[in-house]
Amino acid sequence: MVLTEDVYTPGEYWLELTSLTGTKAVALNTVQVEVQADRLVCFGDNHNDLPMFEIADVSLAVANATPKVRRAAAATIGGNAAEGVAEWLALNTQPGS
Repeated sequence: MVLTEDVYTPGEYWLELTSLTGTKAVALNTVQVEVQADRLVCFGDNHNDLPMFEIADVSLAVANATPKVRRAAAATIGGNAAEGVAEWLALNTQPGS
């Protein structure tokens, strides 16, 4: 259980209830094994992305991420409003890859 202030709406809070196995990290690890991916690049902006960052080969925070997420990331890219993830993917992936 986690109670945290919303990144995008200061003053509003989210209460998240989940199983320890119900994380983005567990889900991504399952997908990575299933598709036999040799590299995992993750993008995040909030506390629930931190476990995912721990298993990623590359962890990237968007500019509007919480300070803790930006500190945990390998790098910070453009924010959500600037389409930072799409821009990063366009510059760092090949068609068909």
